[in-house]
Amino acid sequence: LDLGYIAFFAVGAYAYALLNTRFGLGFWPCLPLGGLAGALCGVLLGFPILRLRGDYLAIVTLGFAEIIRILLKSDLMTTYTAGPRGIRDIAGPTLFGKAFISDVDFMYLIILAVLVVTFLANRLQNSRTGKAWFAINLDETVARATGVNAFASKLLALSLSAAIAGLAGVLFASRNQFTGPDDHALMVSINVICLVIVGGIGNIPGAM
Repeated sequence: LDLGYIAFFAVGAYAYALLNTRFGLGFWPCLPLGGLAGALCGVLLGFPILRLRGDYLAIVTLGFAEIIRILLKSDLMTTYTAGPRGIRDIAGPTLFGKAFISDVDFMYLIILAVLVVTFLANRLQNSRTGKAWFAINLDETVARATGVNAFASKLLALSLSAAIAGLAGVLFASRNQFTGPDDHALMVSINVICLVIVGGIGNIPGAM
């Protein structure tokens, strides 16, 4: 149970905002970099906490999300994040010289992203890695006894999901052409968890 996905979402959004406004990098080069930034944060967070289970893991990830939000608002990071004002004038994506301006243009881009992530999730679910995740979910102790490296498997799951959250953050920042601390509140993580629970845990069509 991870309550900190909004932190990885924020990392992706701010990575794109800074790379675009400070260094002039476009949307397409920044898209994988935002995902990579999210994955890196997932690995850094996962190493010290993934030996925790259940509610303890949820509490630590909740704390991590709040730390990121407070840092984004603090005077300490104002030079980079512009503090509570956020970062404005972020450029949107272009494709073959055509700018993505309307909601319809972005809807196509979002649908494409959802299809790609769904394809990857489905492939992972039916792979050896997915079977290891399923075994850990049922009973981690038994999974370890059968030779599954539970720590490495959980770290991979966290880093992959953090990368997807980072990619979503890049899409979010490019669509709004703005990102600020108030966009990355805890309720966004709660909404994601509600979608998964209502749709059915482990059920990809249900989550969609």
